[in-house]
Amino acid sequence: MFFLINKWTLTQAMTKLIVSLLVVMLVISLSGCAGTSFVAPQPLMIRPSPIIVEMKPVYDEYISNTAAADAKYYGRRLQFTSLTVDKVLRTGGRAPSVNDNFMVGDFKFILRYPSDVEKMSEGTLVDVVGECRGMMFGYILIVDCWIKVIGGVVTPWMGY
Repeated sequence: MFFLINKWTLTQAMTKLIVSLLVVMLVISLSGCAGTSFVAPQPLMIRPSPIIVEMKPVYDEYISNTAAADAKYYGRRLQFTSLTVDKVLRTGGRAPSVNDNFMVGDFKFILRYPSDVEKMSEGTLVDVVGECRGMMFGYILIVDCWIKVIGGVVTPWMGY
């Protein structure tokens, strides 16, 4: 009988010791964070809102005076609305490539995310925001494009 009482007392003592150690560890860990404060990081760059433009006036400006058009548009974000895709250029293979792009008239659009080319085909209606890189090889090049498919012929997107 004496052995059982001591065993019970020993179990209670161990339980109290474990609980006490857990409480002490919790208090120490919480007090270590008390002096820490969170400072939000400063943004490195805030892009200005894109300039809403139409394709024909931009193209006409580049044809009439390339230097003036570059001064006005080069490096700036442009927004085009309700464009109908004329041609989708895929490099081949199953996986999207950084060389995949699409064309509307005399504008070539290079996508920010190459997988977006899978969502469209000729006749797809899209809104595009991208950075103008001037006229190259007779095309006005728009890079880093974000697209929003708004209608038309949409290629069923398989997704991942």
